[in-house]
Amino acid sequence: MSPAHVFEPTYQGLKERLKTGLWPMGMRLETAKLADELGVSVTPVRDSLNRLVGERLVELWPGEGYRVARISERLRATGEIGLWRSLCRARTDLSPGAGWLAPLLGPRGGSRRRPRPSS
Repeated sequence: MSPAHVFEPTYQGLKERLKTGLWPMGMRLETAKLADELGVSVTPVRDSLNRLVGERLVELWPGEGYRVARISERLRATGEIGLWRSLCRARTDLSPGAGWLAPLLGPRGGSRRRPRPSS
């Protein structure tokens, strides 16, 4: 783990860029390039991205690396990215009792299946 005086500003800088929508959904996040931009080594960038994976703001794709998380079609259509970010935090806070959020946020893990329509 990176020292706090390096990790925290790196984490906050990446999180702010994600929250403001600087990067499009699905964009690949290259650790070396981000490290150069932030003036740090790749270790605090990786540590920060791993924390952001836990917050559902970044996705880790095996064999491909990190990508900006994709939001559901429903939230993308409304343009409510701030709402989506809030729901991600709520899902993390409420889990496992946050099943009602699943249709909005999509499934955990790598699966990209759509929820079944109600009969």
